[in-house]
Amino acid sequence: MPNKRKPKSHVNRIRENFLNEYTLSRRSQKFVDVKEVQTPTVGYKSFNCPENIPLEILTNICTYLTPSDLKGLRLVCKFFNEVLGSPVYSISQQIWENSRLAYCPDQQMPPPEDMSEQAYENIVLYENGCQLCGNKDETPSIFWVVKIRCCTKCLQNNILSKEQLQIKWQVPDELIEVIEPVTQRDLYEDGLSYYWKSQVALKINQYIRLFPTKKETWLQHEKTRIHKIKQETFRREQFDDHQIQHKINSLKSHLESLVTEFFKSITSPQPRGLRKQAVQSCPCYKKLLSDIESLPFIPKEWGSFKVKLELEIKENLKKHYNFNGYTSSNDSTIADDEDHQSLDDRCANVLHLGVIT
Repeated sequence: MPNKRKPKSHVNRIRENFLNEYTLSRRSQKFVDVKEVQTPTVGYKSFNCPENIPLEILTNICTYLTPSDLKGLRLVCKFFNEVLGSPVYSISQQIWENSRLAYCPDQQMPPPEDMSEQAYENIVLYENGCQLCGNKDETPSIFWVVKIRCCTKCLQNNILSKEQLQIKWQVPDELIEVIEPVTQRDLYEDGLSYYWKSQVALKINQYIRLFPTKKETWLQHEKTRIHKIKQETFRREQFDDHQIQHKINSLKSHLESLVTEFFKSITSPQPRGLRKQAVQSCPCYKKLLSDIESLPFIPKEWGSFKVKLELEIKENLKKHYNFNGYTSSNDSTIADDEDHQSLDDRCANVLHLGVIT
């Protein structure tokens, strides 16, 4: 009895589809009017199966998807996961790169040479918090030397200073010079360099296994490599700091536009004390401003902020202004026909609650 032919794996099927689609010249491809057939086909393959979708068509479809949409598409089936999740296929990298450039204006810098587009997309997601502990109470920092995004606490648990390497670990100075500092920033404003523990252990293992005759050559090669790494790290950290500050400034600008819109929406006579300073004294304004500076990448609840701002301004008016005829110590008397209105009604007239959209 003849042996049955083994079914092709997903990887082999992807490779076969890729070769079939991209080895044909455009002149040899035939285009069929979809009105003439009920089910579009390529040869004997049907489009009803995801594996049979030509990669060229899949690539065109993915141009309309954001990076988060591509992550969701990977969960649809094994075929999409293998195509979009592979760090090897050039077409997969091209799909992720096109999506990043089209829908992520703050991620225009390409990933490092030894990092895939998928890994790059994961590491720049500040809103997901620390990759080690999951902490989202602060904006984590990206450390490109070890390619990880972590919070301050996890950083402190995983780094060593130069003094610790010299005294506690007894690492020779010639070896410390060829260990990559975890960052080019002055972390604690002490002018010291800090090193990732796993990087230190790796360098020590490489150093002790060297033959004495090759040690000098290896050290010289590592110095040249470390110099390039420092330059690349400095360039990327400058870009990251600029993007974070740009995000904070844009959120503050949006907050100020909401405050300006709030004042424009008040059309009734208003006390002179109802100014920007009065809004800045509101607890909801202070909290949102603090969240913008500490957590700029976490989505803000602008709708609830508008409601709270109106209520707190109303309370401030009750506490700090004399509404007997809409007067204060420095304000003139408004129309007498409004004197008999209740305090809440007069606050509502001043604020026109509900007009902010």
